[in-house]
Amino acid sequence: MTKGSTKVGLLGAIALVVANMIGTGIFTSLGFQLEGVTSVFPIMLLWFIGGLTAFCGAVSYRQLIRYFPDSGGETYFVSQLYGKQASYLTGVITLIFGFSAPIALSALAFANYLIPTTLCNATILASALVIGISVMHSIDIRTSSRLQSISSGFKVVVLLIFIGFGLSAGNQGAVRIQPSERDMDAIFTVPYMLSLMYVHYAFSGWNASVYIFREIKQDTILYRSLFLSVALVTVLYMLLNYVFLTSSGIAQLKGVVEVGEVAAKNIFGSTIGRAFSVVIALLLVSGISAMVWAGSRVSMKVEELFKGTISAVEIPRKHIVIQALVSILFIWIVNFETILALTSVVLSLCSVSVVLGLFIHDKRQGDRADLSLFVKICAIGYCLVISTSNLYLFYAAVMAYV
Repeated sequence: MTKGSTKVGLLGAIALVVANMIGTGIFTSLGFQLEGVTSVFPIMLLWFIGGLTAFCGAVSYRQLIRYFPDSGGETYFVSQLYGKQASYLTGVITLIFGFSAPIALSALAFANYLIPTTLCNATILASALVIGISVMHSIDIRTSSRLQSISSGFKVVVLLIFIGFGLSAGNQGAVRIQPSERDMDAIFTVPYMLSLMYVHYAFSGWNASVYIFREIKQDTILYRSLFLSVALVTVLYMLLNYVFLTSSGIAQLKGVVEVGEVAAKNIFGSTIGRAFSVVIALLLVSGISAMVWAGSRVSMKVEELFKGTISAVEIPRKHIVIQALVSILFIWIVNFETILALTSVVLSLCSVSVVLGLFIHDKRQGDRADLSLFVKICAIGYCLVISTSNLYLFYAAVMAYV
């Protein structure tokens, strides 16, 4: 891979991945989870499983990018594994549910955190945010990288401050930390596995640097960005959920979307807590920025596959506009919880189909097959966890209509 002044280094790649991961999921999922799981230990275990699953996915994608070194993520992988026709469908699905819908979710969450302090309609505010960030990413790669590094750095620093104060505040919610026999009974129940789907959504984005492979300086930077980001985010997620639970208790958070705001008020008091909820809203900006950056490259890859040529355009402005329009459409016509559920399922199924492609490619290689046992175990583990979660979701949906 050639080096150049506009290429993205390790910090920029990690910033992109971390920003993609830390967003709407961590600040909204816990309230939904507590409607079916009402103990601390099973909740914390959910987030550890999510981190381990993301790690297995990162191992699998590291192998995929070695086989097929180019930008585009799942869209490009599918074109190499299953053919171009399948890649068109994957590209459209990834663009809509992998980026445009999550952008809409984050923009709506941003507006919901800010709306008490503004006179603006939530949908208008969310739409304006998407347009503003899209314009920023239409300038050049250096601007995209700087915007991502600064916003992601701000996000991590603020979260560490929040965690530090939360831990020092102690167990204000008087929740039970130690596991009990009843906690073990909750695992592998339908509500528990449904809660795992929210965790998978919160961890989605661990593969973000794969989408901009051409713009990264070296292959090793890409590999490191995947694993370092997953490790960092897993630790932050577990600490954040621990702080949410111990600062507020289960009763205050159950069914609540803005769990960060509730926890902030309990930790800092009503006035400072309200101000901190505004800061939480600002943290979502880096996630939207990361998805605008990566998602537009997926859209460009679909066009390249369709035309059969490599685009000479460095900044895919046309695709940034397309993605922004689809995101705004989601903001105006679909409710928050519906987008969250649809996005989680579609993303996970696309990812599983790509990881399974590792075994297809390895079989095609015959005597040249080089898929290690470790990669096979990680790929199988990833597919099993994701597929099991989706089966439980399907079962719950069927039972709801019976």
